[in-house]
Amino acid sequence: MGVQKITLSIDAMGGDNAPESVIQATASYYAKSCKKGESLSFIFVGNEEKIVSLLAKSSLPKHAYSIVCTKTVVASCEQ
Repeated sequence: MGVQKITLSIDAMGGDNAPESVIQATASYYAKSCKKGESLSFIFVGNEEKIVSLLAKSSLPKHAYSIVCTKTVVASCEQ
């Protein structure tokens, strides 16, 4: 049986210190997963300009992600 590829969708703009912390954590997880022989890819959702800028500085290879640009922002106080 071959390696199953898993794709994760990530809200790049959610959480404390986002999107910086999200990109850093994803790159770290990807590196650890590759060492285990896992095949992962990511779909980052959020402000494309900010995401692209941070991904360019990260260790995450371009073939491992795509970006879905969103213009709408939902504040944490909204229900």
